[in-house]
Amino acid sequence: MIIRVEIADFDVGRVLIDTGSSVNMIFVDVFGELGINDNHVNRQLMPLLSFCGDLVQLVGSVSLPIAFGVASRKTMIYNQFLIVDCLTAYNVIIG
Repeated sequence: MIIRVEIADFDVGRVLIDTGSSVNMIFVDVFGELGINDNHVNRQLMPLLSFCGDLVQLVGSVSLPIAFGVASRKTMIYNQFLIVDCLTAYNVIIG
């Protein structure tokens, strides 16, 4: 399922809800557009493998507020996201 969400007060489209994924990922270009200070990024990196077994290049991880729904029924939570540097058709993957 592909949806739009609000992350750190920015409207983000092309968000893939992937129930088969065990992590949340935000791609490095999108993260840069959020304007969040790099001091909030945890640089302790762990290896991440794609579904086909390829090693994925991680920049770090960060906790971000994410809101689902419209103003009258909006739900906001904080999620941990891996910041990933690779090409994809999506801006964010929520697992």
